[in-house]
Amino acid sequence: MRRMGFLRDNWFRLGVFAFACMAFWVLFLGDGMDMTRRLLLASLMALPMHQFEEYQMPGGGPVVINRYFYGEKEFFRHYPGNWGSIMVVNLSAYVFYVLALAFPRLVWLGLATMLFNLYQVLGHCVQMNVKMRTWYNPGMATTLLLFLPISCAYIAHVMGAGMVGASDWALAVVVFVVIAALTVVLPVQGLKRRDSSLDIPQWQVDRLERVRALASVGRGEGERR
Repeated sequence: MRRMGFLRDNWFRLGVFAFACMAFWVLFLGDGMDMTRRLLLASLMALPMHQFEEYQMPGGGPVVINRYFYGEKEFFRHYPGNWGSIMVVNLSAYVFYVLALAFPRLVWLGLATMLFNLYQVLGHCVQMNVKMRTWYNPGMATTLLLFLPISCAYIAHVMGAGMVGASDWALAVVVFVVIAALTVVLPVQGLKRRDSSLDIPQWQVDRLERVRALASVGRGEGERR
């Protein structure tokens, strides 16, 4: 139980260690990688950095989801997402990114992960800012600086190389929906409990309040505690 508690409290920090390991891999062993693998690895490396922005610096991401995306005002520290299901959501995404890197010839799988990346643009740059009345939210910077250019570069590369056809795009869309269902919808909905004891830590709430104070573009009912 202690190990599980440690993982719940630190998985987003451990992700930075994973990023460092991948960076060393690229530095010493990356010369033999083709462009497809390089872009898939870049996408995988962007994932822990995105999560670090959401949960550590500046942090507050889980509160955004519960309080603003799902509109929960009373139990937003543990409903619908709680500190345990949030970990499952984020760590389960790695499965698909690693598989895409391990099997780069499955272009539809790589495309599906890139579509998942691009969906973050809609979520972080539009939906969350509108709901929060801010010009920034935790995760937006890495979405724009990492997910967006990497995904566009991958799509341009596979299309330019003639590696993708209509059937690949169709399958990619289906797999993207599957990824979203298995890594987001299922964990949150399956593990949600109004009486859950796995509260999002208060420091996450405090971090988000600081972000809102700096990034607010208006005051309204959605702004009030």
